[in-house]
Amino acid sequence: MNTESQLRPSSLLKNGRSALDARKTGAFEALYVGRREPTLLLQQVAKWNNRAFTSLLVTAMFLVLAVSGCVRYFAPRCRDANWGGWNVLGLGKDEWVTMHMASAVMFLIIAAVHVVLNWQVLLSYLRTQRGGGLRHVREAGGAVGITAVVVILSAAMLPPASSLAGFAEGHQEQFALALKPVAPWRHAEDTPLAEFAGKLNVPLKSVLASLNTGDRPAHAEDTLRDVARWRDTTPAALYRQLRHGLGQCEGRNQPPRSGDDE
Repeated sequence: MNTESQLRPSSLLKNGRSALDARKTGAFEALYVGRREPTLLLQQVAKWNNRAFTSLLVTAMFLVLAVSGCVRYFAPRCRDANWGGWNVLGLGKDEWVTMHMASAVMFLIIAAVHVVLNWQVLLSYLRTQRGGGLRHVREAGGAVGITAVVVILSAAMLPPASSLAGFAEGHQEQFALALKPVAPWRHAEDTPLAEFAGKLNVPLKSVLASLNTGDRPAHAEDTLRDVARWRDTTPAALYRQLRHGLGQCEGRNQPPRSGDDE
C-alpha cells in the first residue's frame, strides 16, 4: 500500500516540491551563514592583541638589530668606509650605524613592554603555584652564569671575546690597505674644498677646475663626499682625479696620514 501510494502522481509531485523547498532552505541558510562569516572574521581581525603585537614587533626589531650588527661587524672604519665609498645594499656605514642604534633603542623599549605584559608568565618559570617555592633554579642559574661569563670575558678582553674583536680589526686593516690612493688626512672627504686646497698648498681654482668635469659644478664650500655623491663615485676616485689634474705624481706633496680612528 505504501509503495503504491508513493508511486501515484500526486505523491510524486508532493515529494518533488518538498525536495525543492529543502534545497531552497539549505541554499538560503548557506547564503545566510556565508554572509555572517565575514562579519565574524572582521570582528576577530579588529580585536587588538597587545601581547601578540609586542611579540611580533620585538622579533622584527631583533632581526633588524641582528642584520645591522653583522654589517657593522664586517664594516671598515668610518673614515675608510667614507673615503672608499663602502656600502651594503646601497647604504653606507653612517646609515647602518644609525639603523643599528635606532633598532637597539626600539628593541629595548618593546622588550621592556613585553616583559611587563608577560610578567606573570615569567614569574611562573621561577616559582611554584602552591607554596610560593622556587623552581627551575638550575635553568635560572645557567642563564645568569652564561651572561656573566660573556660580560667578564668582554670587559677583560679575554678569548674568545677578544678574538672576535681582533678578527674585525684585521678585516678593517685589510680594507684600509686596499684603498688607493689613501686619504691625505683623517676625514679628508668631509673637508670643504677651500680648506682642502689650502692643505694641499694648491690654488682653489685649480682644484675646482680639476673636479668640474660633470654637469654640476663644485664650489668652495662643497666637500669631496658631496661631489662623489653627485657623480656616483667615491672620494678616493675624485682625489685620484684631482692629483692627476694637478699633475702630481703618486705620493708627491701628499701630507702624512694621521693615526687610526673610528
